[in-house]
Amino acid sequence: MRVTHQLMGQSLNHHLSKSLRRLYDENRKIATGTRIQYPSDDPVGFEATTRLGATIRRLEQYHKNVDDALAWLGLTESALAQAGEGVHRARQLAVQAANGTLTEGDRADVAREIAQIIDDLLDIGNTRYGSRYIFGGLKGDAPPFVRQEDGFAYVGSSSGEWVEYEIGPGLTLRVGVNGDEALVPVLDALTALESALHANDTTEIDRALG
Repeated sequence: MRVTHQLMGQSLNHHLSKSLRRLYDENRKIATGTRIQYPSDDPVGFEATTRLGATIRRLEQYHKNVDDALAWLGLTESALAQAGEGVHRARQLAVQAANGTLTEGDRADVAREIAQIIDDLLDIGNTRYGSRYIFGGLKGDAPPFVRQEDGFAYVGSSSGEWVEYEIGPGLTLRVGVNGDEALVPVLDALTALESALHANDTTEIDRALG
C-alpha cells in the first residue's frame, strides 16, 4: 500500500463530489418542472432526465467506493504500522538473545515475549473492515490466519489476488495487502526465532535475525 493510492482516491473523491452537485442541480431543474409529466409529453426530455438519473446513481456508487477504499487503505496502513512496531521489538530481543552472556533461562524469557509478539501479529492479520478481513484478499469473508498447536496457517488469498474497487469508468483501485505478502514471512521468521530461543541455539538465533 502506498500513500499515492490515498492521494489519488482523495482527488477523485473531490472531483466526483463536484460532478454530483452539478448533476443534482440539472436533474432537480428537470424533475421539478411541470412540462414533462409523462414520456409522451417530451420523449427527448424524458430520456435526458432518465440518463441523468442513471449517471447520478453511478457517480454516487463511485463516491461510496472511493470512501470505502480510502477507509480500507487507512486501516491497512494503521495495521501495518502496528505490525512494524512488533517486528522492531522482536529484532531488539533477537539481538539481545544472540549475546553469548545470556543464560538458557534468559533466552526462555525472551522466547515468551516473542510468542506474545507472534500472537499480536496474528490478531493484526485478522483485522476487519466491516465484515471483510483486510489481509484475506478475495477470501476476506473468513479469518485469514488460523492458530494451530505448532504455529499458524494462512488461508487467505495468495499473491496476485486482491480486492479492487471501481472508482470511475474503467478505473479501479487496489486496496489492502494479502497476508502472505505482508505478514507470513515475518511470522515464519519469528516462529523460527522462538524455536531457536527455546533450544538455546545461538546459531539459529543469528540465522533468524538474518
